Amino acid sequence: MRTPHAIHFLGWERSVPWSVARFLLDRAARVSVRAGADFSGHCVIVPTRQAGRSLIAALTREASGRRLRLELPIVCTPAECLRLLVPQGAAAVAPPAVATLAMATVLHALKADDCRALLPETLTLPIRDWYWAEGLAELLLGIRETLSNAPARLDFASISRHPDNLEPERWEDLALIEQRYRERLQEMSLEDACDQRHAVASKPGFPDSWQHIWLAATPAPAPALLRALGSLPDGGQQRVSILVAAPGNLRLGFNAWGCPKTEFWRRRNIEWENFDEQVLRVSSPNVMMDKVAELLNSRTKARQQTTIGVLSSDLTLALERAVKCARAEPYNPEGKPQTCSEPGLLLRLFRELLAGDEMRAVTNLLRLPFFLKAIAPEISVSTVLRLFDRLCEKHLPDTLRDMHEFLDTSDSPDAPLLAHVLGVLNAWRQHFREDWAAALRKLLGVVSPGISPVAHEARENILHELSVLEPLSRQHARPAEDWLALVLRRLAGERTTAARRPGAVPLLGWLELLWVDAPQLILAGLNEGNVPENISADPFLSGKMREKLGLTSNAERFATAAYTLQAMLAQRRGGNGQLFAFVPQCDTRGNSLSPSRLLFLAENTVLPGRVRLLFAEPEAPSPPPPWQAGWMFSPEVNASRLAGLAGHMRATQFRDYLDCPFRFFIRHVAGMVPFDAWKMEPDPRETGGFLHTVLEAFARDTVLRESTDADAIARFAQARLEALLEKQYGARWPLPVSIWAEAARMRLTAFASCQGEWRKAGWQIRHVEVPFQELLGKPFCLDLEGPEISGKIDRLDFHEELGWCVLDYKTSAKAANPEEAHLAFLRKNASWPPEFAHVAPEPAKVRSRRWVDLQLPLYRYVAGLALGASFKQTRLAYFNVPQIASEAGVQEWVDYSRELEDAMLGCARGVQRAIAHGCFWPPNPHPQYDDLEELLALHPESVIDPRASALLSGTSFVS
Repeated sequence: MRTPHAIHFLGWERSVPWSVARFLLDRAARVSVRAGADFSGHCVIVPTRQAGRSLIAALTREASGRRLRLELPIVCTPAECLRLLVPQGAAAVAPPAVATLAMATVLHALKADDCRALLPETLTLPIRDWYWAEGLAELLLGIRETLSNAPARLDFASISRHPDNLEPERWEDLALIEQRYRERLQEMSLEDACDQRHAVASKPGFPDSWQHIWLAATPAPAPALLRALGSLPDGGQQRVSILVAAPGNLRLGFNAWGCPKTEFWRRRNIEWENFDEQVLRVSSPNVMMDKVAELLNSRTKARQQTTIGVLSSDLTLALERAVKCARAEPYNPEGKPQTCSEPGLLLRLFRELLAGDEMRAVTNLLRLPFFLKAIAPEISVSTVLRLFDRLCEKHLPDTLRDMHEFLDTSDSPDAPLLAHVLGVLNAWRQHFREDWAAALRKLLGVVSPGISPVAHEARENILHELSVLEPLSRQHARPAEDWLALVLRRLAGERTTAARRPGAVPLLGWLELLWVDAPQLILAGLNEGNVPENISADPFLSGKMREKLGLTSNAERFATAAYTLQAMLAQRRGGNGQLFAFVPQCDTRGNSLSPSRLLFLAENTVLPGRVRLLFAEPEAPSPPPPWQAGWMFSPEVNASRLAGLAGHMRATQFRDYLDCPFRFFIRHVAGMVPFDAWKMEPDPRETGGFLHTVLEAFARDTVLRESTDADAIARFAQARLEALLEKQYGARWPLPVSIWAEAARMRLTAFASCQGEWRKAGWQIRHVEVPFQELLGKPFCLDLEGPEISGKIDRLDFHEELGWCVLDYKTSAKAANPEEAHLAFLRKNASWPPEFAHVAPEPAKVRSRRWVDLQLPLYRYVAGLALGASFKQTRLAYFNVPQIASEAGVQEWVDYSRELEDAMLGCARGVQRAIAHGCFWPPNPHPQYDDLEELLALHPESVIDPRASALLSGTSFVS
């Protein structure tokens, strides 16, 4: 292989973009007598696209300073250069999606006896489905990509014949698959990208317009590119020159192509100006985040000239937070995967809908505002979502078919609108199944006006992949979801990057850092495995085999990393800037990390000090910063709801206020209730409602309620339950409902047994679900002008000798004790509840208690007024129907006394007065029920606007 014509050492006193730009412009000035720099016949090869952008900016800036007319050269990466060297007339390269399809087709067509050395007998045919074939296809194509970076041509077939190969049979199977894969591509008149790269490396087609090729500060170029450059004929018009970002006295440390020599750099000491100040050992990424923020804040003037090197992707989030803590904006040129864009998300959800027909995919699709507005522009998006959420929450459909069946039989006035929307969605799904390509093209055209400008790049990429795969889909019969999966795989490799704003701090990867011209450079994560990146053995290529094949070794990577770190340090030496390296002792998951071996390239005299520094005991992690809300919540007051509460309360609402006044306000005044968007089973409130409805139906049956036959009662209750569930969920119940229904049948059987014994004991059902007003013959108020209190008593049973019993059904998981459900011990130094809810300690009690609920005592009080029965002749009890059948039965409040009743009435009046005066603050720090935790966090005071909390504290709402 021919060596380059010249190699030039640029030094490393200045940044690489400036050094390369200055060298090229100086050379142009010597060659040309005109006041210009014409690089139209030049090609400059740089390691990354970001390096290319930096070089173009440096050339433009330097030429402008010299007042030179500039004709820019071709600036490209090694991979882009190889594509430019493809000879005319070469076969078209198979796009990645097509290559994956061809390889997957070959793998999916393998018979049971094919490739036994590669695919063992345990991998049976049912496992070898299309998704298995796709995954294995990408793995094999990845191995071929690795082999294409070898100094000589390598493929599966050549490795199977390699004398050092210890698994020839396995590689022979791979060679057979490779041969069939190539045949499949030939049928499409396509060529594999790796095969073409080998061909170009052996016989490149250099454009005639190229006069000079510069390999600029690229310490690890692709071997295929070096083979191509080395194939230029002697005496030809094209010249190849190497530019090395290092001083000339280190010439022996580089080969002819400017690559660091392994033996030279693996033992050469790396020179730091002040190692103890520049290398910062931190205990964790969180501590590093604080230190980086402090470093940025301490150098505010240089913040805009700072770049952060992200040496591990796990640290990206912490470093972005650090930059924001320093009141700056992070800029990550890597961008975000295009699968996260609106078109990518839409594509993924449609694939889920086609593959599984599950309601979750339907729900996700309808929650995309741009999609719903595009497919049904004639309806209100908010109306559809509200109705759809309500229906899903109540009826729990599993599939789109379940939803259609339910809407067809529903008498709800909202059913036609929802059926229309689902019909439109079903039509789209059918269109995809008939012609996925046409459907996808039409869908992207419909939703395009509603997507963000950044997402249009993803849309164009999808359309490109569509143009590639559509012709193939007519030859290969695969379901639509398989083709969408291929498009998504390609989209996952593409990223969208927003423009960098002025003052933003760049977050760059290791390969980008040599070309950074920022004076201040922060390396985050200088740990072993990050830098240098180690190549671990895989199931196909062992470490020894990689060395035999000439693939890049860990030693070569170490040498390149050592040179790169030394160059970055040298560029910022002598007042030109500063470099700081953070070395965390553990990663984001708490796994221990070791310092990079690069940090130990030093004289023996200083090594002990570095070891003490880098392996010191972990410093105590700093406490996490106090949690702060991203925004302050200011709940709106619903005036009509507030006025309604001032004039009317339900008996069950007292419990909510006694639990927490602010949460009471959120639910009953602001009208905000939690909503589970992914609800998959009925919640305890719904299941309790089902059981209450069944038990009410039993109690209203005037014949059956007199029976002592437990079997008859159980049959009646179970039949009513099944009818109720069928009305709610349709003929085919979701699995969680079926499981709950089976448990509910057992609970109802236990109830039937207890009810039979209760009736045998002489108790008769007299009133069922009777409202206060019906029982009293007038509205119930505690005081003459006080607000009305409403409620329904589940049952009033009568015994000839014992009198009346107020019964309230309890369907909680465990049997409830009435006294424990209504009274609780006061916390020491508790700020809640107010004194009106306190109960003076009784002789038998040591501590004071407080009211947590007033429901059953209010029921007893109203029943006593209505029935004219004496206090002793009116009992109160729970009829427990819990999950544990043995705990079912009547639980009486034996110690309920007149003193407790008087305390209860005082507490009820106190709650009414507080609500009338708008007292909903402060919140209870220890609520018993908190289904608003996600909204209010742990401390509502930290998320509520102080102005709102002031209004909730007194009489501001009273006109």
